[in-house]
Amino acid sequence: MRLKSPEKGFEGSAIGENFPYSEHIPKSVRDIGGFVVDAAQKFGDVIVDGLGVTVGIESFQKTRDQEWPELDKKARIGAIGVGVVSVSRLFYETYRTINSQRSWGRTFLDTAAAISDGVDGGIARETGGETTFGAWLDQFIGDKLPKILREISLVMNSDLSLLNLFIRTSRDIAVTYSRSRTIKETEGQADVAALPKKNWLSGKWSTFNVFTTNILLASPLGEKLPKTLKNLIAGQATAHLVASGIQTWKQNRAQVQAIKNQPQN
Repeated sequence: MRLKSPEKGFEGSAIGENFPYSEHIPKSVRDIGGFVVDAAQKFGDVIVDGLGVTVGIESFQKTRDQEWPELDKKARIGAIGVGVVSVSRLFYETYRTINSQRSWGRTFLDTAAAISDGVDGGIARETGGETTFGAWLDQFIGDKLPKILREISLVMNSDLSLLNLFIRTSRDIAVTYSRSRTIKETEGQADVAALPKKNWLSGKWSTFNVFTTNILLASPLGEKLPKTLKNLIAGQATAHLVASGIQTWKQNRAQVQAIKNQPQN
């Protein structure tokens, strides 16, 4: 089988340029090395985009350079409040993962933390402090990371299967990657916000479903549930999350296609 030449090749990569005596390596070996390097770089790009790092950096730069100078004092306080609430949820879930004892008091705090997911958005709207970076903080720092930490805690306590954790985490990475690629391909013209709440496949509803399910499983009541029932409860939330992720992916691709098909000026 004949290999197609890699995009950059071994010599064009950072490794190849610094590798001593690379000219003495057989071309077939260098071609294979080029494929490995290209694949590793593409995989790294996917992971960075999927984890939301790229969108986070870009949103921070946009807020710092364009949005923040235009905000008044009230709006700036609101924008900072959004960050405080999001980071607080992350700290709480980190503590909850380390110390995962069950009690109804903990269940109350879990519920309060889930409710706070809507508080930061309300603060931003009421104060006029809505920013691109604040939206990223809410979605990534205040939503995705705390959810993953909670699910790791559930797995450690045998309340959630590793399969459910893997599927949910993979879904979140895929959706974040889709949003990042959509922003890049449309140069920021596309709207990558979640679907409207009236659509049951909106990420808002599937996330609410997951939060509610996780709170139940982590409660004293959840400890008493049969394993089969636990799996059914967790499974329906996972299925809802995957369905909303597929819908979000389709929406993003449709936007990219629509923008590309717009007549050029």
